[in-house]
Amino acid sequence: MLTYLKFLLKSTNHHGVHSPFVFDYLTKCLYKSPRNSRDRLNNVVAKSIPYFNCETAWIEDKSLKGLFPKLTYGQYPLDIVILQNFNLNTLLELHIKNRIHNNTLIIVQHLEKHQKEWQKAVTHTKITVSMDCFVLGILFIRKEQAKEHFTIRL
Repeated sequence: MLTYLKFLLKSTNHHGVHSPFVFDYLTKCLYKSPRNSRDRLNNVVAKSIPYFNCETAWIEDKSLKGLFPKLTYGQYPLDIVILQNFNLNTLLELHIKNRIHNNTLIIVQHLEKHQKEWQKAVTHTKITVSMDCFVLGILFIRKEQAKEHFTIRL
């Protein structure tokens, strides 16, 4: 409970975001349509797939694969990556092997369990956009983007 209160004090919505890319993602995607489910992760993924035109995916949590049947699994480059057991080295390996592209959406599940790895990701030079959404994290490796970190209420 105390952790969540600290998050609320630090977090913002789209009004506190100065990145056009993140502002558009929040206002035209995440905040626009109504919730489809009570689960934040499912909502973020369901709304983001059409917004980013995602076709290929790597989802570690097998229970999520059935929720998104239109995605193709195991083909590269990946449009969306959902990591249940987040490890920065795994993500960087995908980047080095060109398995992800400039607009790949990377979602980290259970952010509270991966705080040490998350902090490494937020400060890593390759990660340009990081969004802490309390229960999940969102990362992008965009070449044209200035490095920015956001704490966002969903």
